[in-house]
Amino acid sequence: MYSILRNSSLLQVEIQLSIKAALLPDPVLFLLGRDELDNIKCVQLRVPDRLSEIAMLDAATGRAAGGAARYLGNGFTGKLFVPLDLFSETRPLFVKLVSPRLFFDEAGWTEIPPLRPAEQLGAPGRNLAGRVLSTIR
Repeated sequence: MYSILRNSSLLQVEIQLSIKAALLPDPVLFLLGRDELDNIKCVQLRVPDRLSEIAMLDAATGRAAGGAARYLGNGFTGKLFVPLDLFSETRPLFVKLVSPRLFFDEAGWTEIPPLRPAEQLGAPGRNLAGRVLSTIR
């Protein structure tokens, strides 16, 4: 299960894994969207089992995509903070948390809507507090 919060510069993903899922290799979070020039961007992050900085990798090439995410938690529960400077705030984002399985992919993509004009960069007093955009079980 995970829940997602978004503001103009940061995506916060709260993750809770079952004991079974925590025993498998680290899950991978995919983030798909468009940049300010309308190019498609897809990054992936391996969710660790302890406090860490995580490299954001281009999902197509495996090369560094710029910036680093931060994970606060352990192998069962934690919060992932992902900078959104690679993505447009006026376009939706799509998030997928993939836990390795033997036969098939159970996870679907979750759409995170673009920010409303009052929430975009420069709007005073806007932050992540109270904006749960999606909760996935």
